[in-house]
Amino acid sequence: THTNLNNIATNHTDTLYNACAGTYSVFLIDANGCVSATSTVTLGQPTKVVSVPTFTNPLCNGVCNGVIQDNPGGGIPPYICTMDSAGGAGPNLAMPGCSVSGLCAGIYTVFATDAHGCKDTNVVNITSPPVVAFVKTPASGILNIPCKSACSGSVSVTNVTGGVAPYTFVWTPAVGT
Repeated sequence: THTNLNNIATNHTDTLYNACAGTYSVFLIDANGCVSATSTVTLGQPTKVVSVPTFTNPLCNGVCNGVIQDNPGGGIPPYICTMDSAGGAGPNLAMPGCSVSGLCAGIYTVFATDAHGCKDTNVVNITSPPVVAFVKTPASGILNIPCKSACSGSVSVTNVTGGVAPYTFVWTPAVGT
């Protein structure tokens, strides 16, 4: 209950400050003890702002083509999206359209801020696939062909690791496989 006796004689207005969301009723009592009708007002609040990022990891190890797209909701639009850089380039880097591309592997902090300045934070871990590697046989890379112009040599690639399967083997110059 809030009773303001300071405004009775000098001011015909009153304000309830620091009110939380909820329903409030007010009525007046005049100098003769007469009571007014009660009026009710409900103070609402928006739902909590939420940052909902999606991301695409870089396609290859050491390549910086990752993407973060934030899809904020709740709160009061429009939203401003910013991020802290994994590379230490600084806090609150702009994310025009709540999207940023050209990202290297690293941990990024994404912020969604609504029109009232309410904010939510999310952490995104951009990862790269492992380096593509293989073993060739013979290991020296040299295999002598028994006769000149015989084209009877062979080289094998085995134990392929890293990257993302399936793999395409490209030989240059191209000969029989």
